[in-house]
Amino acid sequence: MFRHASTSSADMSTAIGSLRGSCADRIRDLLLIAYENTANNRKTRELLRLSIAEGTRFPEMVDCLHEQFIAPTLAALTALVEQGVTSGEFILDAAVDMPDVLASSIFQVALWRLMFADQKPIDGRALTEAHIDLVMKGALQHSGRAA
Repeated sequence: MFRHASTSSADMSTAIGSLRGSCADRIRDLLLIAYENTANNRKTRELLRLSIAEGTRFPEMVDCLHEQFIAPTLAALTALVEQGVTSGEFILDAAVDMPDVLASSIFQVALWRLMFADQKPIDGRALTEAHIDLVMKGALQHSGRAA
């Protein structure tokens, strides 16, 4: 079985449990943690590269990537979104209903860095924060709250 040395699901669960503030604040913090552990972590990006290149030959590697990084993040995002909808902080719309939309910039940055790291550097944190702002403002404004 493939095992990633850097960050485990347990580490992510600990980080998620320490989040405080509104649902929007916790989502922002969670996504920034996921960004650091995924898009900004060379080992994780290399695991992503291998999964893309060799995933059909080694499906357990793809499963490992999903189990350790993607699934815990999406589960936490789903729980936070559901809490936000229940409390009235968010409305239920397409962006909020799909936690993948919230996390998509993380994988965009990781792929960008895999493909263009030296030729066309990207400010991944700024892109991730801009994406979070865009999605969260839409969810909050529709519910009558400003971001």
